Amino acid sequence: MAATGARLLGGRMLCSILAEPRGASSRCLRLPLPRNPSSCSQRMPPLLVSRRFASMCMATDRNAWEERNLNDWAISKLRELLLAAEPITFGEGSAYVTDVSRCTGDAAILTVRGKRRVDYSFDILLDFLGKIEVGEPFQVEGTLSVDTCLGDLDDLRIDVAFTEVPETLPEPEREHLRSQMSQFLPKIRTQLECFEKEIKELVCD
Repeated sequence: MAATGARLLGGRMLCSILAEPRGASSRCLRLPLPRNPSSCSQRMPPLLVSRRFASMCMATDRNAWEERNLNDWAISKLRELLLAAEPITFGEGSAYVTDVSRCTGDAAILTVRGKRRVDYSFDILLDFLGKIEVGEPFQVEGTLSVDTCLGDLDDLRIDVAFTEVPETLPEPEREHLRSQMSQFLPKIRTQLECFEKEIKELVCD
C-alpha cells in the first residue's frame, strides 16, 4: 500500500503521496466537498476539486447574471419614434420636433437566475420649431428636455426652453408660448409608450 500523509492548508485537509512502490496504483483520499459549494470565489484547492464540480460552479455564475446590451438599438429606435411625434397646434400657431440632439443612457436585457427582463434609462433633448401666425408671423426655436426610464411614463415631464425668439416679444407672451409647448408632453409620451412596448417584446425573442 502507498504510505500517505496529510497536511493542513487554509483549514482544509490535503493528502499527498509520500512514497509509492513500483507497480502500485496511485490513490489519494478525497475529503467531502464543502456543504455550500456554490461560490466559485471560495473553492477548495485544485487537487480536491473535480472537473465536474468546477464546470458546475462556472455554469452557476454564468447563469446567475447575464446582460445583453441594447444601446445601439434603443437609441436608433428612440430617434425614429420621437422624430415621428405628431406636431402640436394652438391658438397662435403650431410647432413640431425637428431633431433629437441628445439621447444618452442605457438599455439592456438582463437575465437573473434564468429569468429575463428589460431595463432602460435615457436622457433626451429634442429640438423644436414653432410658427406663430397671429399678427405679424414669426418663428421660435427651442428644446424639450425629457428623462425617461422603465415604468415611469405616467410621471413623465418635459422642460421647455427657447433658443431663438424675437427680442421684441414681451416676457408675458414668451411665458404663454412656453406653456403652449407643454402640449408636446402627450405626443412624446405616446412615442415612448411605443418604444417601451417594442423593447419589452425583445425579451421574448
